[in-house]
Amino acid sequence: MTTAARSSRSKVLGAAALLAGSVLVHAGNYGFNLVAVRTLTPAQYADVALAVTLLLIAGFITLGFQLATARTVAEQVADASASQSVASWLSGRAFRLGCLIGATTLALSPLLQSTFQTESVGPFVAIGVAMPWALLSGVRRGFVQGMQRFGKLALSFQAEMVARVAVGAGLMYAGFGVIGGVFGLTVSLVAAAVALPATSTKPVAPAAGLRRAVLRSIWPAIALLLGEAVITHGDTLIVKQAFDPTTAGEFAAIALLGRAIFFVTWPVSMLIFPMATRRAAAGEPTRPLLLAAVVVVAVVGGLATLGAAAAPAEVVSVLLGSQYAGVAHWLVPYAAATALFSVAATALSLGVAVGRDGAGFAAAAAGAAVVVALAAFHPTIDALLTVELVLMGGYAVGSVAWAWRITRRHQ
Repeated sequence: MTTAARSSRSKVLGAAALLAGSVLVHAGNYGFNLVAVRTLTPAQYADVALAVTLLLIAGFITLGFQLATARTVAEQVADASASQSVASWLSGRAFRLGCLIGATTLALSPLLQSTFQTESVGPFVAIGVAMPWALLSGVRRGFVQGMQRFGKLALSFQAEMVARVAVGAGLMYAGFGVIGGVFGLTVSLVAAAVALPATSTKPVAPAAGLRRAVLRSIWPAIALLLGEAVITHGDTLIVKQAFDPTTAGEFAAIALLGRAIFFVTWPVSMLIFPMATRRAAAGEPTRPLLLAAVVVVAVVGGLATLGAAAAPAEVVSVLLGSQYAGVAHWLVPYAAATALFSVAATALSLGVAVGRDGAGFAAAAAGAAVVVALAAFHPTIDALLTVELVLMGGYAVGSVAWAWRITRRHQ
């Protein structure tokens, strides 16, 4: 077997490992949440869900570093030393930024506790401690993603999942409640970072021009992912702040099921991102990647929504417990909205991959618009879900149309 054939086979096997590993990771993460749902009261679960939600929002900053690193490494794939120097240089800056965000969160924890009506400052302490490790893991994951070492990328996600389930779910099951759950979240993010080795044993600062290019690529990626984070989790924060703790916990539990569509389909974007970057840099067509990714995500999202519509009460009762059966009717519109959002996120991530930085800022603007709309009109949960479904439909159509247009020039 030739070297090229072995390399191609290795990438295919790594991609398969990433997709299979993603299913296991999200199954484990859902196991963590289901233990929380079944061992805590709805009000207590709302606190754990808040910590998960805030960490996921912060995690999109992590993904911003990951995508920026992956994009730069993919462009510099012929120069291994340049790729390593970029990743090493970004690692230090990401960790320091994480320390700053973490310290700010710890300082504001009493105010945040009052705002979000939590029983303690525990969720915010967990976020503060976890942030440096979360951002560091983003750069390390971006390096292996850009090199298309998908097997190693899968390993990092699996380490995060195992730690979250073993520590967080284990402590909650043992009776440590909310504190045990949020401690497990912190440990899992540390595990995600240490599962991947440092990108370089001898850090060397990249050339000034390359540093500027990397920094320019970070902001669109962070804008894209922050916009997506706000859209994905803004509704949970609005409900937590505006409704009673029990209703907030019930909504968070339903959102837990509905969001599975996004997290299961996200690896599709991770796979096509470095491929699209390399094709665009070589002047090759990227529209086939767009078509394949959008179709896969749409089919998975559609099937999941139809499955939820077939027996929502049974799905909710089996996965969450009979105490949530009364709000099972929220599941179908939430799943449909998430499926539409997943399609939009896939299209926009391809735009960032090929260097169309406006995609990131458009996503950020859309996220702000969605949150403003939901915050302005949420008399009931049903009304909030209706508004969200309509907005996500428009977001998906607009995003795919834009991505189709920017890939036309390659045909």
